[in-house]
Amino acid sequence: MVNPRYQQGTPTMFLCGDNPQAKAQVSEIVEQFGWEPMDCGGIIASRALEPLCMLWCIPVSCTTSGRTRLRC
Repeated sequence: MVNPRYQQGTPTMFLCGDNPQAKAQVSEIVEQFGWEPMDCGGIIASRALEPLCMLWCIPVSCTTSGRTRLRC
């Protein structure tokens, strides 16, 4: 999560909220971690962002054939 390196470039961290000062502070932290912050607007946008977390939380493992599969 800190200083990720990808051939495609810098990854984007989506954020949202109703407090501009808090979003500015979080954006600074995100940049320090090596991500590009993307302000998606007010707290209402969190409903669209929350499901993306599930993609990070699902453990990924490799089978003996070398194919990636999801393990639930």
